[in-house]
Amino acid sequence: GYGPRRCATFDPEYFETANEEILVAVQIETEEAVRNVDEILSVEGVDACYIGPFDLTVSLGFGIPPKWDESRYLEAFDKVLKAAEKQGKTAGTWTDLDNIKWAIEKGFRFNTVGEADSFLIQGARMALEKVREAES
Repeated sequence: GYGPRRCATFDPEYFETANEEILVAVQIETEEAVRNVDEILSVEGVDACYIGPFDLTVSLGFGIPPKWDESRYLEAFDKVLKAAEKQGKTAGTWTDLDNIKWAIEKGFRFNTVGEADSFLIQGARMALEKVREAES
């Protein structure tokens, strides 16, 4: 959508260039999507794919949190990466700071390591630690 606010007028050429600059990323979050990932990524205009690990682990029947050591779960990641590479697409996923190195080494290039609430919690914990250090 378009909101006529100050930020919307930041780039007056936006409407001329927007279609060339838009990234289309599909989310691969179910066992069915993993099965069909080759066909999904062959759709013209799709630039990237992103694995939703929480939804995927539930779809595979493992529950939450994601099972980073479960072979069938990891095979799904491998299948998506292989399809992305074959189609010349960028692959990404959500991970945490404990697994980001794994994701990068695996070949994921479009990664998230948290979300607003987790960053807020981490920042609050760091601040509280500093306060407690100062009090002792």
